[in-house]
Amino acid sequence: MKFKLSFFIFVLNLLRINITIGQSNFVDSLRKSANNQLEDTSKINTLIKLAWEESNINLSSSDSICKIIITLSTKLNFIKGRSAAFNTLGKIRILQNNPKKSIEYYQLAAKDYIQVNNTKGLATVYSNLGNVYSDIGPPKKALYYYYKSLKVRKEINDEKGMGDSYNNLGVIYKNKGNYDSAIYYHNLALKIRTKVNFKGGIAYSYVNLSSIYTDFGDYKTGLEYLLKSLPILEAENDQRGYMLTLSNIAENNISIKNYNSALIYIKKSFDIAIKGGFKYNLSNIFRIYSNIYFGINDIKNAKLFSNKGYKVAKEINDAYQMTQILSQLSQYNHIQGNYYASDTCLTRAIKLSRENEFKNELSSYLVTLAKNKIAKNNTNGVIENLNEATLLVNKNKELKTNKMELYKAFAEYYKLTKNPNTALKYYALYSNIKDTIYNNNVSEKMQQLLAVYEAEKKDKQIKILEQQALVKNYEISEQTLLIQRRNLTIIVIIITILLLIIAIALYTRFEKLKNNKKQFALIKETEILERKRIAKDIH
Repeated sequence: MKFKLSFFIFVLNLLRINITIGQSNFVDSLRKSANNQLEDTSKINTLIKLAWEESNINLSSSDSICKIIITLSTKLNFIKGRSAAFNTLGKIRILQNNPKKSIEYYQLAAKDYIQVNNTKGLATVYSNLGNVYSDIGPPKKALYYYYKSLKVRKEINDEKGMGDSYNNLGVIYKNKGNYDSAIYYHNLALKIRTKVNFKGGIAYSYVNLSSIYTDFGDYKTGLEYLLKSLPILEAENDQRGYMLTLSNIAENNISIKNYNSALIYIKKSFDIAIKGGFKYNLSNIFRIYSNIYFGINDIKNAKLFSNKGYKVAKEINDAYQMTQILSQLSQYNHIQGNYYASDTCLTRAIKLSRENEFKNELSSYLVTLAKNKIAKNNTNGVIENLNEATLLVNKNKELKTNKMELYKAFAEYYKLTKNPNTALKYYALYSNIKDTIYNNNVSEKMQQLLAVYEAEKKDKQIKILEQQALVKNYEISEQTLLIQRRNLTIIVIIITILLLIIAIALYTRFEKLKNNKKQFALIKETEILERKRIAKDIH
């Protein structure tokens, strides 16, 4: 079973590495602290940290600590502690190439997280489950869990987590060949990571966009994105990410036959791997070195670095890398005319591929071995190899290139064994598939270019809409201000009119009272005169 160990896909794919003295001291301090604590939740929390750190160093030790956490947490009914242990065990099992058990533990962690309403932990577990299914299939399952994780993260407004979910969706759509959606989600991830200033995430978004353009064969744009990510990873002191990006830059330079630049970048990657103790990446670095020397026709050094890479891969039991390097060595030996050594390397690669179910590689190696034998007029075991490859190819519709080479090998075999009719039949099948693959490649290339165009078009539309929204908001603000000014003017006029009315009313009332007072005084005076007159008349 092949696992894609691309560093930007799987959050938990930080493989077991040799750690620095400072990290070792931290682990030792955690051990001492745990030993001195009572069997309570504080001890469990310390053990959780210890188990996670140990999972990067010693899987067996981490596994044992997790089981202690589960037992103690269950005894104390500390569900939070148990869920963290299940999550770490999920990571351990995937590193042990046991995805089935990894899924079981992640599901147990999810169940506990739901029980204690730990939504952030639940979102992370859903994302981890998506990562496992992204590696082993089916992609539909991976998408299911990625969308579940995204939904939870939206509900709790975890923007950094949302960026991670968008990133994962971009990766899975890229692997499915849906480049339009892949670019869309990676750009969403880049946008949200820029918003929350998640520097490391920004760098990996650039790396992921680079991989899409590299798939298109646009190595220049792929390199541009990788070079954008490089200073960020260096500033963030992400030594492993920096090292892997340097390796990717070297491989892109190989693709455009810029071998001098490739050598410069792979040397930098190698230096960091040695300094940082990243032994698990050395075999891949040696493989890239080998490809560079092969590109400049230096077979001697190409073989030298392949042998170095194989030795490291064997030490760390990296079966997939071993098969890749054995295939390299087989090719180099064949070029040098060392046919026995070439066939021996391929036979070992076939054995490893069978044992680990690397089906795509197995079908390719079986066909190559058959063709090598046919080229030497040796039919021994050829038909058996071709029939085994046929079974593999027929079960996997995606292996069209392998099927084309398979039919060509059958045609050459039947030509060698003097069976012209059957040979012509397979040549016809070979030609048909070759034409189909060519047409599909042209169509796929057009679709890829269209996907890039559509994605860039969407980005431009979003920017235009944002600008329009800003203009509209500005226009609305101006309009609102004008309305407010007009309303204020109306209010001032109304108040002024009201004040005038009140003033007029007061003045009128005052004049009326004044007149009434005069009339009252006149009446009073008249009454006095009248009284005087009456008094006079009496006397």
